[in-house]
Amino acid sequence: MPMPMPLRARLCPAVAALFACLLVLSGCVTTTPVRGDADAHTLLEAGQQHARQQDWTALRLYRRAAVLRPVDDAVMGAQARLGRALSTGSLAPYGERDIGGALRRPRPEQGRPWLLLAARHGSTAAMRDLWEDARLRGDATQEARWRMRFAMTTQSLFERGALRPTQLGGLSAPRSQPTAASQARLDAIVAAIREQAARGDVEAWIDLGLLQTFGIGMPRDPQAALAQFQRAGDAGSAIGLYFCGLLAMENAVTGIERAQIEAWFAQAHAAGFPLARDGLWQELQAPVFNFSS
Repeated sequence: MPMPMPLRARLCPAVAALFACLLVLSGCVTTTPVRGDADAHTLLEAGQQHARQQDWTALRLYRRAAVLRPVDDAVMGAQARLGRALSTGSLAPYGERDIGGALRRPRPEQGRPWLLLAARHGSTAAMRDLWEDARLRGDATQEARWRMRFAMTTQSLFERGALRPTQLGGLSAPRSQPTAASQARLDAIVAAIREQAARGDVEAWIDLGLLQTFGIGMPRDPQAALAQFQRAGDAGSAIGLYFCGLLAMENAVTGIERAQIEAWFAQAHAAGFPLARDGLWQELQAPVFNFSS
């Protein structure tokens, strides 16, 4: 016997509400709607919620956050997550695995521009992804670029120690003895960077400064490295300005006033480098730092 229409009309909303409650209680739905005027932090958090559910709506939220200005930690994080998801076909963040979720076809040509943008804003996660992407593509110069920038940005003594000529030469073990092939690979990297720098490539100026900072393929020369970073910073590179500040904080570079260091970090932050914001860079505690001079 057909159900009377008024009773059916009353039951349908109630059944729908009950079903929605059951979904929430079962953990199937944990996301909430995002307003059209949401800020980057709200969009990033919502995107992460969807990603944990293996819901590719996360990409749309990351895209909205990634283009907001000014650039802050959330904008940079959204750019890095968007770039990684597109490049790998995975919603899992760096170092984590997808848990039973469907993967999409990797599209590195779409993800790479977002990773580059995030890395230039200081995302070390994006630098790691670009480093791995370059390794898989067999691009030794780009791999060296992002390995060096990762080590410099993190200020990790371990990462700095791992930046040995043999490893940039393609050998995996830190203490491996150089071979003719590894030396040839390293020589080709250094030559490519020198050539690009001579042509006026701003990114290559930074690479050259990093080779001089770490003493890879040439003598260690922090003063010359600082000049390269300053040159890139004057051309508009935020990471170049940030590296000026970092290098000037080390014992190896003398005669730099505290006011100049503060100015470099302030300029880097204004150019879209969140790690250079006031109150954050002062907390760097690497043992190579010393303000006593």
